[in-house]
Amino acid sequence: MFLLKYYFLTLLAIGVLLHSGEACKGCVELDEITFDKLISRFPATLVKFDVAYPYGDKHEAFSAFAQDVAEVDDLLVALVGIKDYGEKDNANLGKKYNVEEKDLPRIKIIKRDNPKEWIDYPADLPVTKDNIKTFVRENTNLYIGLTGCLQEFDELAARFMEALAKDEKEAQEVLKEAQEEEKKFNGEENSGRMYIAIMQRVLEKGEDFIESERERVKGLQGKKLSPSKKLLLEHRLNILAAFKHTKSTTSDKSEL
Repeated sequence: MFLLKYYFLTLLAIGVLLHSGEACKGCVELDEITFDKLISRFPATLVKFDVAYPYGDKHEAFSAFAQDVAEVDDLLVALVGIKDYGEKDNANLGKKYNVEEKDLPRIKIIKRDNPKEWIDYPADLPVTKDNIKTFVRENTNLYIGLTGCLQEFDELAARFMEALAKDEKEAQEVLKEAQEEEKKFNGEENSGRMYIAIMQRVLEKGEDFIESERERVKGLQGKKLSPSKKLLLEHRLNILAAFKHTKSTTSDKSEL
């Protein structure tokens, strides 16, 4: 019995070591000592609070995200492993950021200029690489490219929407810039054409086309499609995300 128990514990220890060896490339492991020291060095930190030895689809998506944004110098991608046994490492750090053990994993954005506040990853949003990218893009000033997107055209899409809120002629000028940019590909297949097509439809149908097209594409994703068609729809959704609605605002006039 003793030998059997010893054998079991040895296998368990080896399993833990092997499992912990599946490192999250591009991630930095933080604890209660290093946490504040390191997040203060970056404009934004994306941190995943998780079990001590994380695994599964969510961890793989987070790891894939970390590798994709390895060259984004202003973003720290971090892991905090919380133990519910022994000395319960990092449990106090989890409490500080309102992380409950039953809710693990929890992903948050913490900004250097206000580390006592944070932005939670939506609980109802599936944890995928591109969803994490969108989450970071929408809540920071960092450029995080989504699959199928091109940075030059993402910037043109943002400018197009800003121009459209002011004057349609200005938006048409941005469309012309996009068409000139696309010519640099010399006829090679590229997603710049999709940006241009969306700009043209917005000019024809109005800004509401963005949301209606997004809903249409999501509806198609629920159908039985070939892998290539699924990928194309994924790219289209990602490109649509670059066309953010811009509402013009008027300043209130103060009474004299």
